[in-house]
Amino acid sequence: MKIKTVSMIGLGAVGCAVAPELIRLLPRESLRIVAGGARKARLERQGVVVNGEHYDCFVTDPETDCGPADLVIVSVKYHALPQAIADLKHHVGEHTILLSLMNGVNSRQIIGQTYGIEKCLYGICNLSTVNHGNGVFTVSHMKGGISIGEARNAPPYSERLQAVASLFDEAGIDYQIPQDMVHAQWWKFLLNVGGNCTNTVLRGTQSYFQVLEPANRARRMVMEEVLKVGQAEGVNITQNDVEELMGVYKNYPAGNTCSMLQDLLKGARTENDMFCGYVVELGKKHGIATPVNEYLYHLIDALDEVNAGAPVVRVDV
Repeated sequence: MKIKTVSMIGLGAVGCAVAPELIRLLPRESLRIVAGGARKARLERQGVVVNGEHYDCFVTDPETDCGPADLVIVSVKYHALPQAIADLKHHVGEHTILLSLMNGVNSRQIIGQTYGIEKCLYGICNLSTVNHGNGVFTVSHMKGGISIGEARNAPPYSERLQAVASLFDEAGIDYQIPQDMVHAQWWKFLLNVGGNCTNTVLRGTQSYFQVLEPANRARRMVMEEVLKVGQAEGVNITQNDVEELMGVYKNYPAGNTCSMLQDLLKGARTENDMFCGYVVELGKKHGIATPVNEYLYHLIDALDEVNAGAPVVRVDV
């Protein structure tokens, strides 16, 4: 099986972690960026700039029937996922492989409810990316920043996983295939919920976790609750994962901000529901108290309401 056509929906910070290599590799109309309206017009007019290099895009409207793609990559924000699923109706066929690189742990299941979970690989993007606005991104490439796979992986890999791996090899996309993809996905979820949500309330750069122990103590409290609900879900995450993650931010560029804070600062809706909100939801499902995540959820929800125009008197700090 060889992947010849790829459709991508979501050409933001995560999408731009893989799009440049695919743009260089594939014939122009074989990489289809799915977008409509003003977003389509902007992408057609100016493309994207990643690490200082400009990339032109072939953009197709969601209503244009250009036939199913061999591979569909989903990298939208969580609140945009329902619309993205609808917009992919002409791009998913019987043999299409679906790969979500979204944050969180449940986008694969949500996509699978519409198109069939049997079409969906697991995917993770562990790269630190900054969205500077107006289609300009900085991607800090780290070894194995993209992870792909089935739930469990051991050679010989499944045919569809081999097909995506071959495409990434040819494109020069650095990736890894973890033996336990579910664990890898929840490992990142621990990182994201603990780090993104804490630092969004602090409005801090990654240096906060490199310097401020109170920030790390708060992050640990958040992750301890994520650990409990993950274990209740049957995921093989342990206290050792929490301890390992306490040191991860030492490897991040000190001046970078997390994606959630980037969204907040530019007035966009955050992925709060996907992070703290989903932890609270799972806590209720399993009868596990998650007061720290619930508290953070309400704080970030309030910040989202302010961004949405709530009639409050703001203080600029």
